[in-house]
Amino acid sequence: MNKDDLLLYINKDIIKTGQYYTYHNIPSQIGNAIYLYGNNQILDIVIFIDTSIEQNGSMGMIINLDNIYFQFNQKGCIELKNMSSLILEKHRHQKQIGRIKTHQQEYLIDDENINIENFMNALSYLCHIEIELQMSIHEKIEHYIQCILQDIENNNYEDLELTSQQNNQIHEFYQNLDIIQTLDDENYQYELEILCQQALDFFDELQLDSEEIDILIDIQNQINQKNEQDFSNQQKYYDDIMNHYQQGNPQIFKQVKSMMNMLGIHEDDLKNKSPDELNQYIEELCQRFGVSKSQVENLAKKFQK
Repeated sequence: MNKDDLLLYINKDIIKTGQYYTYHNIPSQIGNAIYLYGNNQILDIVIFIDTSIEQNGSMGMIINLDNIYFQFNQKGCIELKNMSSLILEKHRHQKQIGRIKTHQQEYLIDDENINIENFMNALSYLCHIEIELQMSIHEKIEHYIQCILQDIENNNYEDLELTSQQNNQIHEFYQNLDIIQTLDDENYQYELEILCQQALDFFDELQLDSEEIDILIDIQNQINQKNEQDFSNQQKYYDDIMNHYQQGNPQIFKQVKSMMNMLGIHEDDLKNKSPDELNQYIEELCQRFGVSKSQVENLAKKFQK
């Protein structure tokens, strides 16, 4: 690694507040920074980032080809060759936190002054260490959809030419992600599960292939399996209640109707329907719950007896 590599990856994009300096224009407050969070052995400074409000060097980073010296919520020195892992914690309504582990110690850096995601990406490229993401499955949906959309906009997919309609779809995805961020947790998760499949359909239409898309496909499979299992559990619950009812327990009828309402199924809706009408009703239920048609058919048949 040389100075040009360092400047290419650890650039102005890693700071949120403060000033970014290179070895061409190191300011006078570097002396104070070295005193507060560096040491007198620092040589060949390549990058200095001053995030202090007073711009006096009391908070920030000093970076050379071997080490990163810093003073934020904690003081530390990260020897680049001794880094062992990079962990990015990214949870909604919380500050992002980077966990940088060396063979001797772990350091935590939040995103108050530093764009920690950009900084971790830079360290990942420079030190050839994969970033481990600590996020919920729904947070990963949001994260990877955004990554793929950004890659599309940055022309990272070869030979991809978008129509005006496809560009509009990308804009709509961003709008939906912004809206979803404002929702409570339950609706946030529900809407992201819907958006995941929509995004995968769109990426398939564009014939895209990437590691991020493979991760989204795996997440979608997990969601489908969970929905299948949830529906199976609901169907078993229904079967148990119906057995009690058929054995002469009329009080169970209230529970049966309650469960039907929960699933959006109304007894009168299923009576005397033609095969085509019933098929349409089943298709709507499939879309609503994200489950297989065969499961809904099995449940609907019970009401046709």
